[in-house]
Amino acid sequence: MTSPRLSALVVAHNEEDQLRDCLQALRFADELVVVLDKCTDGSKAIAESIADRIVEGSWDVEGHRQHAGYEACSGRLDTAYRCR
Repeated sequence: MTSPRLSALVVAHNEEDQLRDCLQALRFADELVVVLDKCTDGSKAIAESIADRIVEGSWDVEGHRQHAGYEACSGRLDTAYRCR
């Protein structure tokens, strides 16, 4: 029997200063999904070098942003993470 996959979801907006450390801390997950919301800094390049899947867009409502990330996850998701 195969173990369930664990997905880690990170929602980011211009987080280049801490995104790398945040994603590295979540490497225990089977899949890293990053939602980039209106990013104008280097967050995309960092996410591309580490994440398994990236969702880019512009959302005015937090719930819509997270829902887009949930849909991109292929594994079980217990918590969504925000870089701080």
